[in-house]
Amino acid sequence: MTAGIIMDVLDPSFPVLVRTARAILGWSQAALAERSKVSETSISRLERLDGPGRPSNMKKIVAAFEKAGVRFQSDAKGFGLLVEEPSASAIRADVRKHQLAEKGDEAAAPSTPVPQSRVRRRRVNLDF
Repeated sequence: MTAGIIMDVLDPSFPVLVRTARAILGWSQAALAERSKVSETSISRLERLDGPGRPSNMKKIVAAFEKAGVRFQSDAKGFGLLVEEPSASAIRADVRKHQLAEKGDEAAAPSTPVPQSRVRRRRVNLDF
C-alpha cells in the first residue's frame, strides 16, 4: 500500500479500517467510491469480506483516505488509523460543538453530523 503499509488482500482488518475511516470522515460508500475511483459495489463487497479485494483497489482506497488525512497503520502488534492534521482538529472541533449542543448550547451545533454510535471495547481474536 502507501507509506510502507503492507496488508494482504485477505487481511480481515482492512474492511474494519475502511468502515471506521469512513465513519470518522462522515463518508458514505458512494463518497469513498467517488474519491477513490473504485466502484461502490467493490467497496461494499470489500467491507462485507465478500471475496478478496483487488490490490489496486486497496491502494486507491488507502490513497483517498490519506489525502483526507487518515492513515492506515498495521504491523505485527496490531492495526489502526491515525487521523492527522488538519482533519484531526476539525473532528475535535465538531465533537466539542456536539457535546456543547447536548448541554443546551444550540449555537454550538456541529457543522457535520456526528455519527450516533457507541464506542465499545472489544477484544477480537484474529488467530485462526
